[in-house]
Amino acid sequence: MKFSDRTHFGPNALNKPLFAGDREKLAAKLADSSGLLKEYWLDFKRASMRRSKTRRQTIFLPALLSDSFVPEARRILREDYRSLPKGDCANDFQFHTWCRCGWVLRRAAFFDWLASRRAWSSDDIEEAAECFVGFAFKHPFPVLSARCRASNNQALSMALCCSVIGFLFGWKLSNHPTARFLFDYGLGRLPDMIGLFPADGYGGEGSTYTSHVNTPLFYWTHAFLLQVAGRDFLDEPFAPNGTTLRNLLAMEVKLAGPSGLLAPWDHYGWQPAINASPYAYLARATGNPAYLALIPAFDAWKDPGYLAWGQDDHLWTLLWWPEKFKDFNSKELPSELFGWFLPRTGAALDDTPRRIRLMQVWDACSGTIAGVGRAQVNPNHLILDVAGEPVFQDGVPVPDRDPWHYPASKVFSKLSETQRRRYLMYLGGYGIRGGLQNMARGIAPGLIGGANAVVVDNQPWYWPGGMRVGTPLFYARNGGLQAVSADCSSFYNPDFAVNSARRSSVWTEAGFGLVIDSLASRKHRVWTWQAYLRPDSSLKGQTAAVRLPGRKSVAPAWEECRNARLRTVAGFPRTQEGRSKLLSLSQSGRTAHFSVAIAPDAKSLSVRRIGEFLFEIRIDGARHLIVADNFRRRRISMGRSCSTTAVFAWMRPDGSLSELLTGIAKPPRPDKHEIDDIAADRDLQYPQFRRLTRWSAVRRFPNHGALAPIDDCLAEMSAVRPDIAKLSFAISGSHWPSAVAAAEVAGRRRISELAPVLRKRLVQEHSRPSAELYPPLECPPRGRSVEEAANRWRLKAALITALGRLQDRESVPILGRILRDGKDFYTVYSAAAQALGRIGGPDALRALKPALLESEHNTHVR
Repeated sequence: MKFSDRTHFGPNALNKPLFAGDREKLAAKLADSSGLLKEYWLDFKRASMRRSKTRRQTIFLPALLSDSFVPEARRILREDYRSLPKGDCANDFQFHTWCRCGWVLRRAAFFDWLASRRAWSSDDIEEAAECFVGFAFKHPFPVLSARCRASNNQALSMALCCSVIGFLFGWKLSNHPTARFLFDYGLGRLPDMIGLFPADGYGGEGSTYTSHVNTPLFYWTHAFLLQVAGRDFLDEPFAPNGTTLRNLLAMEVKLAGPSGLLAPWDHYGWQPAINASPYAYLARATGNPAYLALIPAFDAWKDPGYLAWGQDDHLWTLLWWPEKFKDFNSKELPSELFGWFLPRTGAALDDTPRRIRLMQVWDACSGTIAGVGRAQVNPNHLILDVAGEPVFQDGVPVPDRDPWHYPASKVFSKLSETQRRRYLMYLGGYGIRGGLQNMARGIAPGLIGGANAVVVDNQPWYWPGGMRVGTPLFYARNGGLQAVSADCSSFYNPDFAVNSARRSSVWTEAGFGLVIDSLASRKHRVWTWQAYLRPDSSLKGQTAAVRLPGRKSVAPAWEECRNARLRTVAGFPRTQEGRSKLLSLSQSGRTAHFSVAIAPDAKSLSVRRIGEFLFEIRIDGARHLIVADNFRRRRISMGRSCSTTAVFAWMRPDGSLSELLTGIAKPPRPDKHEIDDIAADRDLQYPQFRRLTRWSAVRRFPNHGALAPIDDCLAEMSAVRPDIAKLSFAISGSHWPSAVAAAEVAGRRRISELAPVLRKRLVQEHSRPSAELYPPLECPPRGRSVEEAANRWRLKAALITALGRLQDRESVPILGRILRDGKDFYTVYSAAAQALGRIGGPDALRALKPALLESEHNTHVR
């Protein structure tokens, strides 16, 4: 293979270390810096490099800049990549492949950094290729192949890992056909990966996954495309949602309020912003230095961070810091970066001077019960933190505690008996046991009872049975007043026949807010407004006193309600306190109206409705008037000489008025969350992707090493006439990675002559006893290599995928049997559902029926 056919790459792709760029400019930036960058660089050399754990993860930056660190970095990296083949049967390789990918893709990049310092011999490079490329082909490639065209942190991690490893060992450092295949595959999946994230930028996975995983993956993706393709894709919209990398990266800033706490929604709960590198990258990508001020404002440098399953945030912060801002030294909180509205997601009403955030969110809940633990049922969910202290709680329970004890029969009421059985089988594939009641406990935080929302008819275990998202009605901020309104009636339907479920939140520059809920149903209902408060809370009349550390407090107050309760919820959320107080206000009828005022540090607080759209709030004797939800723009009298037609308005005690006359109200075009992958596997979208995914390969000489038989098969992908005898031999052979490679060629090149061979091998694989096909992990059975035992479902899924590409109707019976038998990992069912979809016809549809009962997302979608 010639290295001269690489002209389709960007100008810096092959002559600069991946991600790092010009080494001399990087060294000069750090050496000549002042202000914050100088402070952090000195601390990195003094502190980070002295800690053994962080030194092992960050030694590669000093090694890139100085020969004196190269021997140590080379030794560490060699130990790391040599460990990859030994881990084929490790639990995280098998069940959490994406977690390992974040670590591996940057080890591959660090290998390139050391290569730029001539640290490796040609034999070293080939040994590393065996390890890196072998890992990518055996793990992220088959796992991602079993995933439908959708976006999340897992899929992006695996696609980027294949892309990076494929580029380095297929084009830059070596020329392995397997690596070129991986580059083609991984890079080809990236447009979908970007475009299928919601256009707002929030992927629905909560702050933990977004900040710690998605954001670093986004900035590596952006930097990778910029270097490899030679084009800046920051503001380029990707189909189908028109999503941009700018919006995805900017979500990192939106997650954190003025106090530096990440929003607790959709899974793990409250935590501080600890990663500095995203802010450095945003400053670099956008040219706006204000992002850099967030690092000292949030004290984000003090911790080594947590980026895509690694603790090397300091390294990437120093690397990404823009050279033109090397002397930046502002530590002031940039108020212009706070307060936002995302029509598909929610809004943050930020009070930057007081470091307060009130959030109202209506983002999508999961379409399957299996995903509810993360994409939760949060209809107009409220989040509040004050001066660095959470007020409204969220998150997951304390380990081994069940705060709610929801009956499994209620939680899984929308699943048939067969669906419940297959759901347990799916979880059993991950080694999760304990029956439906244990499963109910696991997903309970994602059901509506775990949200600061309105629960209907005393059913906290409620999930609507499909994906739901709220509809924004209004957002504006001006003149010291902010307001947002959204309707979430879709979350409650069809079960409760709810016509309206509107929540509006208001915040004023005086440091208080108001939340108004208006609900209506065609039938009589019990409506319960609820919020999880800090445990040191008490009830007094129509007010709750929430006491916070540091002698701070917050006082929610509500209109008179006969059914106000405050009870302890032991074991929720998972904090040092390990418990919370659940405030609940209940009304009955076809309609319900709740008005709750919120005022930090107020000694007295009350709220009452004095007109259809007019509310009186008294705080420590001062009288405020709020107009809310005046969507028909009626004229509202606010006193003898004052009236307004504003949708929202605030009259201060001195009579001055702030009005929100117009706002953002048009509902957005709905996002697509999946794309059909029956007709096509991917959409390359831009000419750079089409150009970069064109490749050819020839047989490598000499043929040796573990990659050789895989390379030999995949080299046939670009052959004018593929060697059918060679591919047939590999499919029938004992080396499963070679058989997978041959199956890929057979399916992608549409070699129908190989269908009988593929079918025969599939029957053989399915006839193997489960104990043989799925041996215990970590310790392979005697007489079997680690690689052999790591096969499990991989060859089976590859054979199925190839038969689907060939539209082989004779394979329908065995595919149907595989789905009916229910003894495989979900990846096999997902591949079978896709294959039957590609084959088509009444017989394929009948065979597909068992898959229609799957709660596992990929099989369900396909």
